[in-house]
Amino acid sequence: MMRKIYQKIIPRKIPSAALDVGEREIKFVYLDPWHAVPEITTVARYPAPPGVFGEVINEELLVDVLDDMVNEYLLAGTEIISALGGNKVVTRQINLPRMSAKKLNKAVLQEVEKFMPVPLDELFVRHLVLDENAIDNRKELNILIAAAPQATVYQYHALLKRAGLTLVALDLPALAIWRLYRNEHAASDNVIAIFEIGETKTCLVITKKGRMKYTRIFPVGGSLLTRSMSEAYGIDLDSARKLKESEGVIINENDLAGVAADKMRIDLSLRDGLGELLREMRRSLEYYANQFNAEPVDKVILSGGTCNLPGFDVFVSEALGLPAEVARPASLSFAREGEFSFDPSLAMAYGLALREV
Repeated sequence: MMRKIYQKIIPRKIPSAALDVGEREIKFVYLDPWHAVPEITTVARYPAPPGVFGEVINEELLVDVLDDMVNEYLLAGTEIISALGGNKVVTRQINLPRMSAKKLNKAVLQEVEKFMPVPLDELFVRHLVLDENAIDNRKELNILIAAAPQATVYQYHALLKRAGLTLVALDLPALAIWRLYRNEHAASDNVIAIFEIGETKTCLVITKKGRMKYTRIFPVGGSLLTRSMSEAYGIDLDSARKLKESEGVIINENDLAGVAADKMRIDLSLRDGLGELLREMRRSLEYYANQFNAEPVDKVILSGGTCNLPGFDVFVSEALGLPAEVARPASLSFAREGEFSFDPSLAMAYGLALREV
């Protein structure tokens, strides 16, 4: 009954489909929003052709894969939320004095001119006030700025249309990840660091009481572990990636006794990549800690495909000296097992799909 009432109040269908075009995989997620907790109803995954995101988006490569997905899952005409891959969107987090909306818009544009080599009239610029701090008896706004070339946005919209999909919004990875985990510990005073570990980039989001406090993207990810295995075994990257995904395991120090030789070798082959990834994660937390009014992090939440490695959460916890877990977000309803069960490698797509819900 209530569902019918909502559908009358909201005549337009809520976009609850998301497309995450990653450097290694293209992921599609569709939600049924008409539940107390939205449910996953469709998941599609396709390997991303190498070189989709270079200096320009390789339209033909991307459209071919999307055509296959649209035809297989009958998605023609579907409205989707997505995010631009690669380095197409530039973000900055700054503090500005509290001011009127008109003056704030002007101040944001002035800041963008400092870090973007593209004229303002060729950019889409958006900003979001994350928080307000008291500094030396005055109020300052903590602001997240995003800027993207208009030509790139229009190109992405057009190529999705060629594949039969309708782009209704472009979101930021940081906002998608924040949205997915915003309910975790929202009622407590804990400061949570969320690491979304992609193929070549990692997004850090710091939250407290469900509010985003800080975000940073740094250029390392799961490919470090693939490269480490490739060098250790003397195999190509594609073979190393398959070995990592099928046999990869990180052995806890307390479990070393009696470990089989082949498992030990795999563990050792991952260590160089793990060490480099953890160094960058630690540096990002230290960089955050040096920000004004930064509060100590109490806990770490991990997402991204690398988190499927057995023992990864324990390794991160020991390395950072903080509790770390691969948390199943409360913002979505997942099946106990199968394709609609929680998969941390789909975290970005989940968060994007929740944008309008």
